[in-house]
Amino acid sequence: MGGPLHLYFLGLTAIGFDSLWGQMVRNGTAQAIGQAKSTGVLASGAVLRSVYTGLPAVDRLLHAPVIFYDSLTHGRDPAYRALLVALFSSMQTISFSQLVLGLRSSRHPVWPFLENLFWAMFNQSHGAAFVYPLYFFTHLGQVTTAETPQGKHDQLDQLDEVDAEALVYTSVLAAVLPAWLIVTAYIPCSAETRQVLIASYRLTPAILSAAAPLLSRFLRAVRGWRHGAASCSTSCAARTRRLVKLSLVLSGAAAAIGHLYGVATGLLSSRVTLAAVFWPGATTNLQAGAAHVLTRGCHLFLQNDWWVIAAATAPYASAVIASSGAPCTDPGDSRGMGSWYEWAENVVASLGGKWVPLTFLTLLLSPGAVLAWSTAVTV
Repeated sequence: MGGPLHLYFLGLTAIGFDSLWGQMVRNGTAQAIGQAKSTGVLASGAVLRSVYTGLPAVDRLLHAPVIFYDSLTHGRDPAYRALLVALFSSMQTISFSQLVLGLRSSRHPVWPFLENLFWAMFNQSHGAAFVYPLYFFTHLGQVTTAETPQGKHDQLDQLDEVDAEALVYTSVLAAVLPAWLIVTAYIPCSAETRQVLIASYRLTPAILSAAAPLLSRFLRAVRGWRHGAASCSTSCAARTRRLVKLSLVLSGAAAAIGHLYGVATGLLSSRVTLAAVFWPGATTNLQAGAAHVLTRGCHLFLQNDWWVIAAATAPYASAVIASSGAPCTDPGDSRGMGSWYEWAENVVASLGGKWVPLTFLTLLLSPGAVLAWSTAVTV
């Protein structure tokens, strides 16, 4: 399965790049962003703030994302903010899942956090529709290499209960981080505040990558535990894995809630349709005028983001499950199931190698939820 999937992700990387950056050039969005930079006037009519850090080179890099997200948040349009919630909650969950997958496969305790920081920053600068398929292409070997289930899980044994508990808190942090960017689409604020929040959101990759080790150190200092002291027995190791699994379940739930909010907005709101939230075809007919080109073009960018992420995540999640050796019984057989959670876990574990049902779940519950829960059943 690795060969065809590698080609699939490589092709999807090219499609993702064109759907983001090629599309922006073709529909005039890139030119509209350039015009806003040169005139210093945002789509909202506010003046573009020129200084954020005091470092001219860094400040210039922040102008484009500020122009981009200001156009989507200043008018508090329900379609724009519904997609922002659905997409960013899913992306933060995918980033957290990537961190756990890195911890599972890496023998070096620091490398997964540094790698997570790299990919998250790369995602911010180049777009998820380009970066996520590329990530899956480069990491597919880690989940398709023939190993025993126990061998594949060995690296999680480096963690103790405190490390795993820190991951639970980190998953909660990942769930609330999108509010940093999106809150201005709901709450009236000054143009200055909106721009500062958008620019400072670029710090979130560093915050999420550093959160787990810093929280682990804090908890260890408060409780007076040395590393490894909490993983001294088989029962402690089992509790550690349960906490890691819980962190993924919570993170996936946050992505699902964000996605269902976006879907509910499209279905229930009298001001917007589901197609206006998610479907690129509903946005491609851009209105005349630079402000409309900019806002509609940025919304189309994020719509394309969502669909390419969905197309990439379902097969990768399928590969994660299929190669884990996660045990399962017939999901229709409830005998021996101690709870609804065990039943749900068994259903997910049975989907290894099955793209169609995983794709359906991705459309229903979000790419982030599917990847997080697929990873959870392998822990």
